[in-house]
Order: sequence, then structure tokens, then C-alpha cells
Amino acid sequence: MLLFSATYSPVLAEETTWRSDGWLATIGLERLDKGDEFGCYGMPDANWENEPVDVTLQCRQYLGDHIVASRWGENALSTYTPNTLSASEHEDIADLGFMIHGDSTGLRHSAWHHVDDEPRDLWDWHNLGRRGGSLELGMANQSALENELDAGGLVNLYWIGRIHDAIVRHDKDVVAMLEARDDVWFTTWGEAWSYWSINRCHEFSHGLNGTTLSFTSLQKSE
Repeated sequence: MLLFSATYSPVLAEETTWRSDGWLATIGLERLDKGDEFGCYGMPDANWENEPVDVTLQCRQYLGDHIVASRWGENALSTYTPNTLSASEHEDIADLGFMIHGDSTGLRHSAWHHVDDEPRDLWDWHNLGRRGGSLELGMANQSALENELDAGGLVNLYWIGRIHDAIVRHDKDVVAMLEARDDVWFTTWGEAWSYWSINRCHEFSHGLNGTTLSFTSLQKSE
């Protein structure tokens, strides 16, 4: 089964002073009912380059005060991160509950940058790939997207639906193509990670020897 992932994050304007505009409590609830998932992108009062942990802390608090992240969980699992952060900074962000960082963050380990780049470890999700390109009108590449869908795996698309008060139009032909396919499962970053993590838990057995907890893979070597 092929996977298709579209993320949706509110974009907050960088201003000296700002206030909540009520979007999450109105349109946000409509998107939630349709299966969208909310993650973090940035906060006006914190800088990704200097305060990556503070950005995620503020965004987690902001989302938690206004809306649940998805229909299957209250807390956000995904966040944008720039490609300038160190591996240890990504670990600090993951410790706050944000397990998926995207996309194309520049780390050595990665997940779904190509069809064979299937994640094996938790930190692979700190560098999620961008295989599907953009949904934006004039930027979408339908032929390249169809090739990735045919190959299989998680195909991650991006699209900023709104920049300040301007609506960014999506490519209707690409959306129609996706809806017409019968081999695509529409999902989100958090849902895809959750299914992966559950399956991963069943790949190991564990045993306790005194005070040492050991894990053994249940997968057979090929």
C-alpha cells in the first residue's frame, strides 16, 4: 500500500507584538474533523537558530491551549526544523514529544528520502524526506509525483495554504490525480510515525537479567 502524507501547520507572522487570531478555534476545528493534524512551524517570540528548544516549547504550549493536535492524540508529534540544527538539538526537541522533524533537515540519518530509505531507528525521523514536492499551483510536478507514488513508501508533500492573509492555491489537477488512485492511503506525519513505532515494538523481545534489560530482534537475517 502506498502512503501519501500532507502536513498542515499554522504559519504565525513574525511581529513585535502579536495575539491569537482565533483561526485554530474556527477553521482549525473544521480541518481537524477532516483528518488534518497540527504540528509546529515557528513562533514570533523565539528564534530557531538561537533557541530551538524554546521555539518548540512555546509552540507546544500555544497549540495545547487552543486545539488538540489530531483526532487520535492531543499532543503534537511533528515540527518544522531548519537544516542548521545539530543532532543533539534534534534530540532535545524529541525529548519534548516532537518525534518527526522536517523536512530535509540535513542530518546523516534519514527517513523516506527515497523509496529504499525506510526508517529503522527513532532518530531517522529527525530528517524526513521530501519525495512528493509541492502541491502549490505552478510548482507541483505531477509526473515526478506519480513516479514516487508508483515506487511506494511514504511520499511527503508540502504546501503552505496561507501566508498572512493571502491564500495559496493548490494544483487541482494533482489533487484530482491523487483522489482518483486506489492505491494511496492519505495520512499525516504523526499517524505514519505512530503506525511505524507500534510495528517496531513488535520486532523485539526483551529479558531481564538482574538489573540489565536486554532486547533481541525477532527479525531473521536475510
